[in-house]
Amino acid sequence: MKILKLVSTIIVLLAVLLVSVSCSDSDSSATATVQTATVKTGTITNTVTGTGNLELAKTEDLAFEMDGYVESILVEESESVTAGQELATVNTADWEDNIKTLEKALTTAQNTLKTKQEALTTAERAVTTQEADLKEAEMDLETAEYNLSEMDDVKDAQEEVDEAQRVLDAAEAAFKIGDTNVDREYLKALQEDLDTAQLKLDKIIAGADATISTSVKLQIAKYALAVEQAEQAVTDAQQAIEDAQTDVADAQEAVTEAEQDVTDAQADLDEEKALNPVITAPFDGFITEIDVSGGDEIYKGTVAMQIADPDAFNAIILVTETDIFSVELGQTAEVTIDALPDLTFPASITAIAPLSTTSSGVVNYEIEAELEPLTDQNVTLIDGLSAVVTITIEQKENVLTVPSRAITTKNNVSTVQVVNGTTTETRTIEIGISDSTNTEVTSGLSEGEVVVTKSSSTSTSTSTSSSGSMGMGMGGGMMP
Repeated sequence: MKILKLVSTIIVLLAVLLVSVSCSDSDSSATATVQTATVKTGTITNTVTGTGNLELAKTEDLAFEMDGYVESILVEESESVTAGQELATVNTADWEDNIKTLEKALTTAQNTLKTKQEALTTAERAVTTQEADLKEAEMDLETAEYNLSEMDDVKDAQEEVDEAQRVLDAAEAAFKIGDTNVDREYLKALQEDLDTAQLKLDKIIAGADATISTSVKLQIAKYALAVEQAEQAVTDAQQAIEDAQTDVADAQEAVTEAEQDVTDAQADLDEEKALNPVITAPFDGFITEIDVSGGDEIYKGTVAMQIADPDAFNAIILVTETDIFSVELGQTAEVTIDALPDLTFPASITAIAPLSTTSSGVVNYEIEAELEPLTDQNVTLIDGLSAVVTITIEQKENVLTVPSRAITTKNNVSTVQVVNGTTTETRTIEIGISDSTNTEVTSGLSEGEVVVTKSSSTSTSTSTSSSGSMGMGMGGGMMP
């Protein structure tokens, strides 16, 4: 009985069975969306942007021009000053002493020059005197030679020498032109005749010719001695002239040196007098710092303070190694200040650092842009303000432009989809420069044509679903 009841229960449980079946059908449809743009004439500008800070563009260190002690500081830091205003002074006692010393040195140099000039004049006069002495000695020599030559025996002997010389000269001339009547032996004989005649003349002058009377010999000796003495006088006079000319050269050199000493002394004095014991403002501005106090010992070149122009600023920025090749001196730029977002300052590139800076592996180059003041704005800039500089590296005006997103470039070939009524056509174009939004079209399109900038599609769908159940039961029992 217990077994029959258990089987009956199981049959009842198995008789309860639920089955659920679901099915669905869906339908969809798509709608295309197209965005277009018109080809226009406009301006394309390429730029490079960098960030940095403002700094004062016109500053100058003001230094003392002389050694001494600071007498007074007439301004304070941050004080505004005007061009020519006195800012600091030096005690002038030492400076005045230096001027007196240099004036004495100049006077000494001038006196020395005067002495050297007088010595030069004396030396030049000595040359003139020696030249006159030489002329006199030469005249005495001529007289002595004439007196000697007019002695009968000397005169006859001299005529023999002259004749022998004349014959020899004529024979040598004939020999040179090939005269067959003249040979070397003949020339040799003529030379011997000349030598004999000359020897006879020399003996007569020397008083060694036995054929001449004693009285004549004495007279000849007297004239010969006069000639010898006159020749020595000429030699002495020539040497005296050379010595005097050397003295003139030495005196001239001494004068030149003395003149240079005067020039140097005058320059030293002028330079000292030109020094200014007062530091003045070179331009309108304000004092950024003061480095000395009253009573301080200072030296020539010691910086006393710094002045700056409050209206002149540079923007110092960094640009990447990729952009640096596009930046050139003189390029125009625009500067915006983070603290003054509504203002834009025109600027130009005035400096490009030749060396790079590297930070965290990134290579940058420092660029300096000089701001132009905004004359129509009451704006006061401050050193250190954050700034963004946009540099114009290339610009083209009145060119055809299309949005860059309308262009497809593949294998260096650029194309656009041109709207033609209800259809589009693919057209190849030539492009120029691009900015962040638009691209220059150099050929392939005309102003007013329409190109596709974006094409997309949207879809909708519907679905239905149904569900059903079917039950199945089994039951039965066995009567005990």
